[in-house]
Amino acid sequence: DAVSITLNIISFSLELDWDYLYIYDGEDFDAPLIGEYTGDEIPDIITASGGSVLIEFRSDCNTNDDGWEIEWTSIEGDGEGDDLAPYTEVILENDWYTMNFLTGFTDLDDTGGSGIDYKFYQVIDYNGVDWRANDNRGFFSDNFDDVIHPDWTNETGTWIISDNTLQQTDEAIYNTNIHAELNQDDADNFLYHWSGRMSGVGDNKRAGLHFMCDDPTLVNRGNSYFVWFREDDDKIQIYKVVDDEFTLAIEADYTFSADTWYDFKTVYDKISGEVHVWVNNMHAISWVDDSPYTEGNSVSFRSGSSVYNVNNFKVYHNRAVEELIAVGPAGDARYQNEDSYSPAAKIKSIVIDSASNVSTIAEQLADIDWTPPLSIPYLNDGEAADISTTTSNTELEANWGAASDPNSGLARYWYAIGTSAGATDVVDWTDNWYADTVIHTGLSLTLGETYYFAVMAENGAGLLSDTIYSNGQLLIEPTEEPISEFIAEHTNLCG
Repeated sequence: DAVSITLNIISFSLELDWDYLYIYDGEDFDAPLIGEYTGDEIPDIITASGGSVLIEFRSDCNTNDDGWEIEWTSIEGDGEGDDLAPYTEVILENDWYTMNFLTGFTDLDDTGGSGIDYKFYQVIDYNGVDWRANDNRGFFSDNFDDVIHPDWTNETGTWIISDNTLQQTDEAIYNTNIHAELNQDDADNFLYHWSGRMSGVGDNKRAGLHFMCDDPTLVNRGNSYFVWFREDDDKIQIYKVVDDEFTLAIEADYTFSADTWYDFKTVYDKISGEVHVWVNNMHAISWVDDSPYTEGNSVSFRSGSSVYNVNNFKVYHNRAVEELIAVGPAGDARYQNEDSYSPAAKIKSIVIDSASNVSTIAEQLADIDWTPPLSIPYLNDGEAADISTTTSNTELEANWGAASDPNSGLARYWYAIGTSAGATDVVDWTDNWYADTVIHTGLSLTLGETYYFAVMAENGAGLLSDTIYSNGQLLIEPTEEPISEFIAEHTNLCG
C-alpha cells in the first residue's frame, strides 16, 4: 500500500554554497521531483507519497561536501486523498509574564491538502498540586490522578479514583451521572477530549459524555447532547436531549474490544450545528443539528451496566491566529510560579483539517509572576550599624536587609544617592547585582551636606519592590586627634 509522509521543517542550518535545491518523492534521483528551489528558498512543508524524501543541494554537480543540518517533524498517512494530519505550533517567547499577554499560533496543512477547518486552544494552570483549568473561561482539565476534585458532583453511581483514573464501578445502574460546571456560552466551537474504557460482566455495556447541558442534575441533563459508545452492540451514537427527553440522532457501526482504552474526541460547532466524533483520531460519525444549542453550563459523564474508566479529560475551544491570555485569579492563568523553575501555565493547540485529520497537540509553558519582591526590611547608612555622619568626601557606604521573591526569585538590587530622601542627584539608579552592601567611590561631596541612599529589589520577572530610604549621613570634617610627644633627655641606661 502507498504511504505518504509530510515533513514539517523546524530549522535548516547551511554552511555550504549551493545554487539549486531539489526534493524528490522517493529514495533516489529517479524518483519524481517534488520541487526545485534556488537561492535561499527552503520550503516549510514537504509532502511525498512514496514514504521517503531525498533532498539534494546542488552547486557544480561535481562536489560532494558536508555542511547542512535539518530538523523536522513528520506525519505519515495512507497515501490516498488528504490523509495527512495538519500541523500546529504555539508561539510564545521564553519570558516572564506579569500581566495579560498575547500568544500566537502557527497552523499548516500539507501541500494540496484540504485546508484547516477547526483551530482549538486550551490554557491550563498549576495550582501547586496539579494542572487545572478555569471552567468559567470555557476550558477544563482533569487527569484524575489522586482524588475526585470538588469540581465534580456525584449524582448517581459509584465513582472513585482507581489507578489514576476516574472509575464508575456499579454495573447495576443503567444511567450513572457525575457532572462538572463548564461555561459553554462564550465560544463558538468546543473540543471535548478524553480516554475511556468499558468493562464488566454484562452484555449491554455502554458509556459516554453529555455536553452543552443546562441542568446536569436531571436524569438526562435537561437540554444537552450526548455521544454514546456501545461496546457489546458495536455502535457509536449521537443523541439530542430536549426537556430531559432524549432522541437518537444518528448511529454508526464501530467494533469495540472489551476492557480496551480508546481515545475519544468530540467537536461541537454552535454555528453550523455540527457534531463530530473521532475514535483513536479516526473520524467515526457526524451529525448536523438544524436548531443547535448555543448555551450550556456543564458536562457529565454517563455509563450504563458497565464499569467505566475515564482519564485525561480536556476541553478546548476555538481560537484565532493570536489569543490574549488573561493573567490573574479570574483569568486563564490564575496562579503564579511556585518558584523560578516551575511554570504556572501551559498553552496548548490542536487543529483539524477539512478531511477530518487531527494534528498532534502542541504546547508551550509560561512563567507567571505578577507580584513584586517582598520589601527590603531595613537600610543602614555605613558599612554595618546605621551611621549619621561620615568624614569621606569621595565615597559613601550603605547596607540593607535581604529581600526575597517566592515566584521568580531575586534578580538584583538597585541603589541611588541623593541630597534628599528619594533624590538621585548624586548617583542615578545603579545595578548592584545580588550584593546587599555597597561602597560607591569617586564622588566629590560637599562638606555639611547630608546624603541619602535609596534601594529597591528587582525579581526575575522585572518587577520592583517598594523603595526604601536611609535617614541620611552628614559629611563632616575629620576630628583632629592630639599627637603624643616623648622627649628623651638625660636618659640613663642602667644595666
